[in-house]
Amino acid sequence: MLDLTLIASVLGGAFIVYLFRQWSSSRHSLPLPPGPKPLPLIGNVHQFPAENEHFVFEEWGKTYGDIMSVNLLGKTVVILNSAKAAIDLLDKRSDIYSERPYLPMGGELVGWDHTLALVSSGDRFRQMRKYIAQALSVRAVKDYRRFQTNEARASCARQLITPENFIDHIRRTVNALILSVIYGYPVSKDNDPLVVLAEQVLDGFSASTLPGAFLVDVFPLLKHVPAWFPGAGFQRKAAHWRQLLLSMVDSTFTMIKKDIAAGTQTPCLTSRLLDTMSDTSEEETIKWAAASAHTGGADTSVSALMTFYLAMTLNPAVQQKAQAEIDAVVGNGRLPEFEDRENLPYTNALLKEVLRWKPVTHLNLPHVSKRDDVYEGYHIPKGSIILANIWVMNNDPSIFKDPRVFRPERFLEADGKTPVAIPNTREWSSHAFGFGRRLCPGQSLADETLFMNIATTLATLNISKALNEKGVPIEPSTDYVPGVISRPKPWVCKIEARSSAAADLLKHALETV
Repeated sequence: MLDLTLIASVLGGAFIVYLFRQWSSSRHSLPLPPGPKPLPLIGNVHQFPAENEHFVFEEWGKTYGDIMSVNLLGKTVVILNSAKAAIDLLDKRSDIYSERPYLPMGGELVGWDHTLALVSSGDRFRQMRKYIAQALSVRAVKDYRRFQTNEARASCARQLITPENFIDHIRRTVNALILSVIYGYPVSKDNDPLVVLAEQVLDGFSASTLPGAFLVDVFPLLKHVPAWFPGAGFQRKAAHWRQLLLSMVDSTFTMIKKDIAAGTQTPCLTSRLLDTMSDTSEEETIKWAAASAHTGGADTSVSALMTFYLAMTLNPAVQQKAQAEIDAVVGNGRLPEFEDRENLPYTNALLKEVLRWKPVTHLNLPHVSKRDDVYEGYHIPKGSIILANIWVMNNDPSIFKDPRVFRPERFLEADGKTPVAIPNTREWSSHAFGFGRRLCPGQSLADETLFMNIATTLATLNISKALNEKGVPIEPSTDYVPGVISRPKPWVCKIEARSSAAADLLKHALETV
């Protein structure tokens, strides 16, 4: 009887919300942004995609334009299909649009509402962002350059030893950097248990926060349904993902506190924050700020580097052009350094194209409007969920000619050296780092990590299509795993040293790390 009462409450509550939203919208003189026609009570729930939302929203945009809206049980969801609209609202009006919506699945049930990604605006959000921004500022990340350089070289050396495991090597080098910077933790082997745990945690984040994936995000009262109840598989998933998240957060923080007490701690972001805290009440915020920095940087950088390898597999001419530039600047007797970067315009453009061509996140994490707003003649009600379609922004043919072609030259003037000022884009060419007050505070670290790994790989390795037993090239899939953080599905490629001199340089680098 209790279960029937719960179901009736959910449906009754949805009906009340629907009536209130309909009444509230009718009181405003301006229309909502256009969108697919909703049905009574449920709105557009039956049309809202559970995966590949960016493609569906792209198709809708051909009919309804750059700013659209759908109705999910009375809740307005505004979809932004252009960089201009996203920048106008999420950047320029960030005082209105900096809040996160309540996400029962990923936020409350799994526990990501403790992290910077989903925590509500307020003192805790500002303090966590301040902690991370100080440690990962443009100036601060220069202190990590030697470690980034060493790890990039070691990763390329490992590619020559076991090239079939290139994705594992990418994961190891990115996580080694992040764990060292955040916790002072050394990753000394493949499949390090903390790296494996972090990957499982991030898979849970990507799945649990995907818009439209779980009905509980539409019917929040479903969070009270017991895990044994038929159809409550989401509860079992949430419990599993929550256990993984808390295990990672608590184990890393306990580890660093023990090392500090023993006097064996390597200086890092977390140890510095603990050393300077004025009250033990700050400890919980520091713990989750560190976890936010850890999880925020790992999966996105891994995805971007996987995309780089895929792009090189598919575009040998681009690879050769970048290699020629690096050879001219660096030569054959040494490996790239950060000081070379200003003389490598094509390599920098290639990095930008990696982020544009296959963005690591197709939709931004949702924002929510704090109050009523008006944009382009449309009413955006208070409490509306705002989704920015980064995929469409990066593939806008009015900004990027032939957007599905991987062409770094689009970011350079005709002289091949001067960066192009492209309207409605940022320095990194991608909007995947977020918008407004929710902009990722670790973007400088990510940018430098990507540059050094890309430059070192181009200087020392050739990446090409693998051959089957008949000697025929194997065409790699360009499909991506769905999720908030998207990455290429596994593929095979051929990786070999560009020369014996390059192999010797990498071997020496691996021996001295």
